[in-house]
Amino acid sequence: MEADHPANGVLIPCLITLEQERERKLDEIDAEFKAKKREVNAKINADQKGILTDAKKVGVKKGVIRALADPQKRRRKAQEDLERANEKADEAITALEAEDQDFAKDIRKALGAMTDQNHLGPKNVLTSVTWDLSPLVVAVAKAVEAGTWKSENWSYGIANGSVNLADFHGLDSNVDPDVRKRVNEKIEAIKAGSFEVPLDTTAVQ
Repeated sequence: MEADHPANGVLIPCLITLEQERERKLDEIDAEFKAKKREVNAKINADQKGILTDAKKVGVKKGVIRALADPQKRRRKAQEDLERANEKADEAITALEAEDQDFAKDIRKALGAMTDQNHLGPKNVLTSVTWDLSPLVVAVAKAVEAGTWKSENWSYGIANGSVNLADFHGLDSNVDPDVRKRVNEKIEAIKAGSFEVPLDTTAVQ
């Protein structure tokens, strides 16, 4: 349609109005969600405070109470900080030129380490390299029982079930299919013994 087409005088104002209406409704939903979130937090905090006060009265030690309550508080604060950071990042990305936006979104993705850390960034932590010491502990225990244990380097990894990838939590579409395929093939090759990960465990001089 040409720029000076008569219909533009109707279509353009309509499109602008619809976009403004969209933003208004989204802002209302966001404000309503935040208000409900504050209400839920306030109620749960009050209930917890009552329970903890009762626990003190019956002699539960302060250290036990803090061990139960403090980690949850820290987790909630971390999640709130992450939400604020994501909001700021979204605003910054929106301000970029269109061709730079996809790249900026990509670099916000992350990998967790040691445990499944998706809960720290449900939309950002694609997967995690997990460490599971149980196969090593079992092997050492069996060696002790058999009388064959000796002080030496124990190196456990993918082949032994001590290192793996956590669930993608529905974020696997963010990883190139060819990359996922190659990673899975390499993991299976390590498990089968057809590929050995180079590892130098000699002491540093």
